[in-house]
Amino acid sequence: RGQHQCLEGAMRGAALEHGEDGWTLHFEGGAAHGPFEALVLTAPPPQAATLLRSAGLEAVAAAVDARAMSPRWTLMATAPSAGTWLECPAHPDIEIVLRGDAHPGAPAPGCVTAHASAAFSERHLEATPEEVTAALAPVLGEVLDLPVDAGDLRAHRWRYARAALAEP
Repeated sequence: RGQHQCLEGAMRGAALEHGEDGWTLHFEGGAAHGPFEALVLTAPPPQAATLLRSAGLEAVAAAVDARAMSPRWTLMATAPSAGTWLECPAHPDIEIVLRGDAHPGAPAPGCVTAHASAAFSERHLEATPEEVTAALAPVLGEVLDLPVDAGDLRAHRWRYARAALAEP
């Protein structure tokens, strides 16, 4: 108690338990951490709601779960002459292309990240990274008007990437 602890990494929370000494967080695989006086949940709303329900906090879980989330596929690629740009293409499958060295800790110049459109990401929600790479690589080459090194592509799905826009 009284200590701050940051738990991060590839552990997936399975349940929360509140006891006399505080909160305990249980993980898939059986590990547990706690007790803690307080918890800050930074998981996406659907995952946080599951943990809150496990602790009997249905009303809080329902409020958290009310926010719809949308997925986003990203494709990281090598584009030899990527330059110093940010591209918002007029293409239905790619929303934006960012220079990879434009943020702290980024890879060397020549790397780009393409964010797929919401529509593409929804249509390909359960696709494999290989299927998404095959679908987006030619589109990225077309948008950039540059050769894209097919041997150096990596796709990643963020299942809960963005809060969905509310209806007006």
